[in-house]
Amino acid sequence: MEEPDFPRGRPAATETKNAAAATKKDYNKRKHRDAETRIASDFLFGGDKKRDSVKKKPKKEDKKDDSVTVSSKKKSLLPMGGGGVVFPSSSSSSSITNKPSYIEGLSFGKLVKGMRLLGCVKEIHQNVIVFSLPNLWTGYMMVKNDDLAAPSMVSIGQYLSIVIVKAVQEATKEGPKRRIQVSCLPSVVNPSGGDFASACSSLRGQVLSAEDHGLLIDLGLGRKGFLNFSDIEEEYTTAAMDATDSLAVNHATRILAPGRIDDFLPSPTASKDTKILKLVLPSRMTTSQALLSKVPSLNALQPGSLVQVSVEAFTRNGICVTFGKGVFRGAIEVSHLGCAATDEWKLIFQTHKHFCARIICVDASSKIVRLSILPHLLQLTWPELSSRLIVGSIVEDATVVRVDPGVGAVLALPADEIDVDMDIDATNLNAELLADDRYKRASHVPTVYVHISKAFDSIQGNKTPEAVFAKEFAPNTKHRVRILNIMNLIDDVASGATASSIVDAHVLTHDDLKAGQVYRQVPVCSHINGNGSNGVLVDFGMGIRGLIPPLHLLDHTVTPEYRGKMVKELYAIGAKVDVRVLSVDPATKRCLLTAKKALIKSKHVITSFDSVKVGQKAVGFVTKVDPRGLSVTFFNGVYGRVTARSILAELGIENVEENYSVGDAVNCCVVNAKKRGDNRGDRRRSRDGAEADQQGDGSSSYWELTLILKPRSVMDQDDLSLMNVDDEKTNVPVPLQLGTILPLRSMRIIELKKGTEKVNGFVSGYAIVSVKSKYLIEAAESWRLPDFVECKLPFDQLLDEYDEAAVVSASALDALAEKLLTIGKKIGRRGIVLTDPRKTGAEYSAATGAFTVISIRPKLVEYFVAKSTSDGEAQEILIPTADSHLYVGAKLLGYVAQVDARHGAFVRFLDGLTGLVPKMKGGLELPKLKTVVTQVAAIDATSRPPRISLSLVGDSVSSPSKKTTPTFVGLDVGDDVGEAEILQVDFHRASLNILGTQGGELGNVRVRLHHSLASSEPLSKPVDQTNSDERRQLLSKYHPFFGLVAGSILRNLQVAAIDSRKGQVFVELSRQSNGAVMSPSFFENPTDVVVGKKVTGVISSVDVAKGGLYLQLSPGVSAFLPALELSEDIGVLNNLRMHFPVGARLECLVIDKSAWLQARSTNHASQTSKDVPYLSFLKRNDMKSQIAKPSKGDIVIGRVHRKVPTNDPPALSLELRGGFVARCCVTELKEADDWKNMPIANVPLDYSQFTPTNDESFNDADSDDDDNDIKIGDQSARDPWKDGSFVVCRVLFASSQVIDVSLRPSRLDGDLEDDETPQVDQLVNAYVVDTNKKGCFVRLSRQVEGRVILKEMCDGYLADPRLSFPAGRLVVGKVKAIRKSKNRGQCKWLVDLDMRESVVLAEDKLRFDQVEIGKKFKAVVTRVEDYGVFVRIDNSECSGLVHKSECSDDFVKNLAELYDPGDLVKVLVIKKDPLKNQLGFSMKQSHFEGDDDSSSDDESTTLLDAGDVDQAGMTEVMDAGDSDDDLQSSAVNDLSSDDEADSSDESENADKGEISASEPENETDAACMDTNVGFNWSEAPALNDTKSTQALDSDDEDEESINDDDDTRKQSHKSRRKHAQRLREEQDIARREFALADGTADEKPETAGDFERLLAGSPNSSELWIMYMAFHMSLADIPAARKVAERAFQKIEFRQEREKMNVWTALITLELRYGTDKSFQETIDRASKHNNPKYVYLRISEILEKDTYGTAGESVKRCDDMYNKMTKKFRDKKKVWLAHIAYLLKTNRADEAQALSKRAMQSLPTHKHIETMSRFAQLVFEFGKPEHARTIFDGLLLKYPKRLDLLFVYVDKELKHGDVKHARELLERQVRDSPAEGKLKLNDKQMKKLFKKWYSVEEQHGDEPSQERVKDAARAYVQQAIN
Repeated sequence: MEEPDFPRGRPAATETKNAAAATKKDYNKRKHRDAETRIASDFLFGGDKKRDSVKKKPKKEDKKDDSVTVSSKKKSLLPMGGGGVVFPSSSSSSSITNKPSYIEGLSFGKLVKGMRLLGCVKEIHQNVIVFSLPNLWTGYMMVKNDDLAAPSMVSIGQYLSIVIVKAVQEATKEGPKRRIQVSCLPSVVNPSGGDFASACSSLRGQVLSAEDHGLLIDLGLGRKGFLNFSDIEEEYTTAAMDATDSLAVNHATRILAPGRIDDFLPSPTASKDTKILKLVLPSRMTTSQALLSKVPSLNALQPGSLVQVSVEAFTRNGICVTFGKGVFRGAIEVSHLGCAATDEWKLIFQTHKHFCARIICVDASSKIVRLSILPHLLQLTWPELSSRLIVGSIVEDATVVRVDPGVGAVLALPADEIDVDMDIDATNLNAELLADDRYKRASHVPTVYVHISKAFDSIQGNKTPEAVFAKEFAPNTKHRVRILNIMNLIDDVASGATASSIVDAHVLTHDDLKAGQVYRQVPVCSHINGNGSNGVLVDFGMGIRGLIPPLHLLDHTVTPEYRGKMVKELYAIGAKVDVRVLSVDPATKRCLLTAKKALIKSKHVITSFDSVKVGQKAVGFVTKVDPRGLSVTFFNGVYGRVTARSILAELGIENVEENYSVGDAVNCCVVNAKKRGDNRGDRRRSRDGAEADQQGDGSSSYWELTLILKPRSVMDQDDLSLMNVDDEKTNVPVPLQLGTILPLRSMRIIELKKGTEKVNGFVSGYAIVSVKSKYLIEAAESWRLPDFVECKLPFDQLLDEYDEAAVVSASALDALAEKLLTIGKKIGRRGIVLTDPRKTGAEYSAATGAFTVISIRPKLVEYFVAKSTSDGEAQEILIPTADSHLYVGAKLLGYVAQVDARHGAFVRFLDGLTGLVPKMKGGLELPKLKTVVTQVAAIDATSRPPRISLSLVGDSVSSPSKKTTPTFVGLDVGDDVGEAEILQVDFHRASLNILGTQGGELGNVRVRLHHSLASSEPLSKPVDQTNSDERRQLLSKYHPFFGLVAGSILRNLQVAAIDSRKGQVFVELSRQSNGAVMSPSFFENPTDVVVGKKVTGVISSVDVAKGGLYLQLSPGVSAFLPALELSEDIGVLNNLRMHFPVGARLECLVIDKSAWLQARSTNHASQTSKDVPYLSFLKRNDMKSQIAKPSKGDIVIGRVHRKVPTNDPPALSLELRGGFVARCCVTELKEADDWKNMPIANVPLDYSQFTPTNDESFNDADSDDDDNDIKIGDQSARDPWKDGSFVVCRVLFASSQVIDVSLRPSRLDGDLEDDETPQVDQLVNAYVVDTNKKGCFVRLSRQVEGRVILKEMCDGYLADPRLSFPAGRLVVGKVKAIRKSKNRGQCKWLVDLDMRESVVLAEDKLRFDQVEIGKKFKAVVTRVEDYGVFVRIDNSECSGLVHKSECSDDFVKNLAELYDPGDLVKVLVIKKDPLKNQLGFSMKQSHFEGDDDSSSDDESTTLLDAGDVDQAGMTEVMDAGDSDDDLQSSAVNDLSSDDEADSSDESENADKGEISASEPENETDAACMDTNVGFNWSEAPALNDTKSTQALDSDDEDEESINDDDDTRKQSHKSRRKHAQRLREEQDIARREFALADGTADEKPETAGDFERLLAGSPNSSELWIMYMAFHMSLADIPAARKVAERAFQKIEFRQEREKMNVWTALITLELRYGTDKSFQETIDRASKHNNPKYVYLRISEILEKDTYGTAGESVKRCDDMYNKMTKKFRDKKKVWLAHIAYLLKTNRADEAQALSKRAMQSLPTHKHIETMSRFAQLVFEFGKPEHARTIFDGLLLKYPKRLDLLFVYVDKELKHGDVKHARELLERQVRDSPAEGKLKLNDKQMKKLFKKWYSVEEQHGDEPSQERVKDAARAYVQQAIN
């Protein structure tokens, strides 16, 4: 085998191996020794001829390791400068350093596989990492791991040593391309071999995972390491981060996420685990400044290591150095000396011969070792010099400082002035070198490398490129250079070019091209298809070309022939043109350009959707034309849409396709830009092919741009010319809102939509009209109007009346509309807005939402015009909306929308309000679509919108503004009328006949006087009509018409309004009384009633539900007077009808209603119209309309609003004066002592008792509704806070948002102090605020709130906490803790409560230690079993068992027949076990015979035995109302039925005067009661002689009479038993009802129905299913129990594995007890299939083990078999073995347990041995011999001395066993042995745990001296560790 040639080319000697003569090991030793001999004889390796003798002298010791032992006297075996340094050939070795030599560059040919280089990460892609390498090379690392991405492995700027995997030259389309593939993985970088860690200064590792205490590191080739978190010397994170976030070298936090690659150091403390190497990770600062201390072999020398070097020789382009104490040699090229810009570098390094350098390249095969002293490589930071430059910039006067012949040249760029006096940190590497001024100047000059291929474009003549380059780039020549690349991170040298084609190029790459950028004078390089018909290519330089499409060659669209002609003239080859980038895609290297002058000259460009702003102007080009509009594209694929309607509205262009073509440049303005989601998943692509944004949920999003072709600021001159002078005066901008009049000629028709036919009619077509924004103003700040607003003009809104032929079909109506309307023309009429734009959802800037509907009906428009221009004259006709306040008799103007033969005519008004003219009132006679006037006949205001019944008034409509009356001569509005005769009087109007002095009676005129215009004396204060009958009269004495009758003559009349309809003249008069304080005012509409004005009005209705009065100010105008503005007397407010009669006149002040409306908008949205003015009676003499907000301490009146949700409930909402809303907390309703449960429960309200009908107010004279009124100050009523009632309250707190008031009497008396804060253990009352599944929140006062957790809410189980504890419930609890609240609200304290009855009522409960043997107590039966009865002592938690033998003195067969849970009994304590807290009782009657209350007890017991009548149960039944009071007496009478005859006989004898026993009556009754205990008084002996005589006289009675008496007694006993049985059944029923009512039935289900009901709500509860099975088993119904189990398996969810396992356990137990062996085994097999079989067998073993307690024989054998079977089946499970061992130990079979533990160790895996033996020792401690357990623990600690967990368990067991001394000795021994030499040595963390454990033991079981001993030991250890 031949060895490779050395650099000089000397061949190596051939060696033949002889396998038979020598082993492989001998051969390797000999080969190594011969190689050293050859190296020593060669001068290139530092040897000479004198050392030839070395070859003949073999070494005494041969080592396989090729690392060199450092010796200061030994010379390096490497050649001068390492490999790759060329010296001139010479026979004399002494001339080596005197002749010129050079260092070979790292050319591509020298980059071989296995070479190690220092790399810096400069780019990271998903599967590729790009490294910057020395000598301006770039390496690529392919990431092939699917689980890890490249960004998670490294960070940009991270320095790593890499290994070249492959360096090849690949053939591509663009020519040969060199590619260097590298790797930084641990398996490639780390050396192979045995003890590789000792051979390396650092180890490459990749984080595998983050464990509890450190990181697991992959070191490659199957080797792993562990890095403890404590061995990381800087801040770190194990979370994954984006590698491109920031430079890793400058990042403050070190990233150690899984997959991360980094360099680690072997830990100086070797780990005992040889499989895992212990590592440390010093800080990056420490790593960058750490010198190489260990001299490895050349193979293990890693790039990136910092070494101390010494200059050995100089070459023409660098220096040769030695390092490692002369063992290694290397070279530093001048470019890596840091002073390449100066020629004095040799002089500098002749002065400074010793400095630090970093290895950047190592190749063991060629012996190449290269180093660098560049500052950024020494510090391992980002380079600074090249980063100052800008890619693409051009630098003038760059000076050549070094030339590499035939390769390239280094040019020094002009640098800023260098501060040579700047301070140098003495601790900095090479501080002495940096202090040299020459080196300092040279090191701060940036350089650029120009390759020969980029030095010039072409060579003229026969000169070679090398010759031209040598001449052009001679040293010190200056050149103009362009920077091409600054990412040469290792060399810190920029790449540049001087070729004119590159320097003058517009861009360098496609990445430099930016959309929207203008490039001028770009040469044309090619025509597509030769003639340019498909576009033109232009050349930017550097091979980058762009395409100008045909549509972008010229400004206007032309024919192809003309375009070809212009291309030849304007775009000839070589011609230079100006272009702008439309879009660019660097990935595909495609660039689209435009040469349109309009696009190039545009100052505003749009390049992205995100940067688009509404109102932005830009120039775009048309990409699509269709009838609906244009698609306009801008730059970078941004596009928008211009609708055809907007073009028509702005420019008047009807046909878009005729006026625009694709490619036209247009000026646009953005009116809307929205990003919309596309849930359908279709990916919308922009013009450049980019997909829409992908959202996290899988849906995509896209942008919508709405454009117009005319900016808003531009005004059409044509539009100005179309306006005449009158229009300019009248067309004032108006707000776009309901009822607005649109100016004349403000509407342009842009589209006509045809109607559609339907089965029962048709839908009218409509015209889309645009109204320019100059005619409109924004009605709200949130609205943004575009340049024009589109509205809908239906074809049925053009005329007041249509021909019948025009409304028969949609097509006929469309034909009529086409005659009247022309697209593009303006409408020569005014319009009116019919619908509210706020309700249509219109967003005008976005062109979304429904159209606003307008009308041009002349009469509708004239009405509103006349209404806006009238001067306070009468307006009788209304055009209402849904919010208008209508009244019966009001006249409405609308149009007939539909005529239905079934109902009548539907008349439409504003905002969709519709009324019905019934067919009985002529509704079918009305023409369709005609404008008509109707009158309100009836109204239902309860619905929204209100339902209105109308009646027809007339055929024509007269404008209210017309004042001329042709039938009157000389009569006008305002004229005085002499006298008038009353013809008829009703509540609202009086019909008059004017008696004129000039012409007599005017019979053709209808004259009327409205009650609001008839003056009367206003009320100055409320009146009292409680005991008066006047309020039942039609016209009370307060009505303006009071006293007027037909025939009366009225004077002082004036004409208020005149109207003419159907030739009939209507005259409205007003009457001024001489004594009137204020004359009535006439208001045409509600807007005339201004704030601050004083008005008078007549009460038209009292509306208690709405809380006020309605006043009629004038015909058609009403106002609302809130009750709070009427009076300050709460009695008056709660009886409005009694004090403010209908018809009375009030003088009021108009107030600001904004606050009222704001409050009522959410509280009473439908109560009052927003058009109705608001009045105040209290402020009638105060001209200030504003009402001040109440402040703290004020006493105010509030109106209760029960339906209004309040803040922070439970609370009561109140309305105050001025519309302010107040809140009264539930705790402030009454005094704390008077709190009631659920004080403000929501009760359905009936407003019928408050709101009368129209007739009830004045027609129902016989009705008396006094009972319906709220009594004055009646706070003790059933509902004291009825909705709508008025209460007096005091303000406790007032802010800008909240007003808190109180209704407590003490507050009203002036007590404003906060309630006292409760104390711990105090019983308090509270109201429930909210309840959830975790507990409930309560409120004790305004400042104190509390919480109660679920388990402390009740002693029992709560199935539904919300139902049991609703908000507002009054509860009692005991305070557990109190703390301050952190909230900023009024709550200052938070408390924790316990509401359990056992805690609240617990006062002096009996404790276990107070129960003594021999004492007697009263108790309650809690459970009855076959073996005894469980009882609980009253007033205690002490319970115990009364064994069956202690229940009675006699034998009891069935205890269940005698006792039931809940029975009251008396017990005697006979046993007490303090250790187990168990008690034993006795209930034998013999124990209680001598007691004082034994007789009563006996009686009660006998009563229970006889009839099971429970007196407590009877009391409950009585309380529940299920029986009468005579139930108990009837039972007594039945029981005493035997003595009725005797009693009657005795009474008869007493009447005859015979002597009888003289007993009181009560004693006789008592004797009857005593029969209930079973004693028969009829069998008692005679008490006197009389009865004896009577007995002797009765001897002649026959035997039959005696038998009859016996039968009577038997029947009596039978009836008693039946009656007792009936009582028991009734008692059970009552008890069940109570249990269902209070929820206790859920705790103790007793029937199958109970279980089914509970399981329906909790089907996953295994406890319920098992209880259900037990219920059937108690009935001996085993099959039913099995069925329940099967149902449970079906109902319980599959995720509830634990619940199912519980049911399986119950079924297995059932089969064990009541099944067969076969069914038992089948159940086990089924359970194993559906569950984890291991846990199934563990459960079975536990069940069988319980059966073995106290037994022997078959049960034990069965249990043993099951355990043996389980251990065989699961031999690798430690739980199985431990369960078997525990079973054996519990049954006192320690020897078998010991043998079983040995079997377990043989079967279990090794890693489970420690825990198994530890658990075995614990079991032995509990059930076996402690000495045996100690032996096991000692053995474990001896084998695993550092396992503190074993020690702590050992100590705990000793403490539990009571051996404190031994436990202390264990800890002392561990502490004593740990720091000693040669013994166990724990780290600081373990020692800390050890001391803490020892101290805790001494705290519990020691004293102060022992605790001080622990502290002293700890201090001693710390001092020893510091030393």
